[in-house]
Amino acid sequence: MIRIPTRAHGIMDMVYSAALMAAPVVLKAMTDGRLKNQGTANKLLPTIGAGILAQGLMTNHETGAVKAIDMKTHMAMDLGVSALMMAVPYVAKLDNRIKYPMIALGVLGIGLALMTKTKPSYEQAPTEEPDTFLEHVEKKATK
Repeated sequence: MIRIPTRAHGIMDMVYSAALMAAPVVLKAMTDGRLKNQGTANKLLPTIGAGILAQGLMTNHETGAVKAIDMKTHMAMDLGVSALMMAVPYVAKLDNRIKYPMIALGVLGIGLALMTKTKPSYEQAPTEEPDTFLEHVEKKATK
């Protein structure tokens, strides 16, 4: 199984949040403002991006500044945000040019959350504990 280091996950969080915050400008340039319910996407995507950035900066990993949230909680929050990204296009009846990229980003977010290590490199020591969030969930399910 692929195991993504927490440092790489933190960097991906920063890139992902920056892309979501820049999305309204990109969407307007690409479509000349002719999207159905573009106003919803213009408000929602930067808000989700800011939330992901704040969460990443408060997480206990190499790129976190405050280190108030542990990685398991961060992964659970990532799963929730990714599910939200997949559901919103249907609830808000967004244009297909926004709907499918949002669903794809949600699927990628879920995959990233499930494959990321649950401890940053500076805390990793040989233990019996699961290495990724997916392994953690599987271990809990088998108990």
